[in-house]
Amino acid sequence: MRLALLFVLCCSLGQGIAQYTLFVLLEEFSNGAGFLADATRCNSRFWFTPNSKCNLQLQLCVEPLSGTTSLDLNVCNQPQLNGSYVDLGNVTSSQNSIVFNGDGYTYGGWSNPYIIPVASGTFQGFRVKVKAYSFDFPRNTLGLIDQYVYTFSDGSQVAGSSAYSHDRPPAPQSTL
Repeated sequence: MRLALLFVLCCSLGQGIAQYTLFVLLEEFSNGAGFLADATRCNSRFWFTPNSKCNLQLQLCVEPLSGTTSLDLNVCNQPQLNGSYVDLGNVTSSQNSIVFNGDGYTYGGWSNPYIIPVASGTFQGFRVKVKAYSFDFPRNTLGLIDQYVYTFSDGSQVAGSSAYSHDRPPAPQSTL
């Protein structure tokens, strides 16, 4: 699986308290040939069904490292989310990847770019938590594609673009 995103940090100093805003723009998510985390194909009733595609559903959490953070995938310490992930909903239908539309486009609760104002502190980077699923319409079930936590930036970067690939044995391909 591949997740590519662009981030921009805007800072302002006022009365001795540093304030910054983090802009996170999703660029792409790919599940390669369409495998679930358990190495079965998305939406496939039989192992020999070729070219079975996924109905991608994504949930994301972006945590600035200057606040309380956790590596626990069940916890989202992002104050504007009240402990919840941003649910992008169903972003594809019978597709194993998505190239996200740019500025101002909305996916469920995610507006691209996703803007996180941070009232005080110094920029130390941010962590992204991803949960990716495929919804099997005929069976009315949700299958896990991948879930992971990744720190995309450190405090020395004020802007950049990053791609992350996550290995997920026993599935034959990583996600990006």
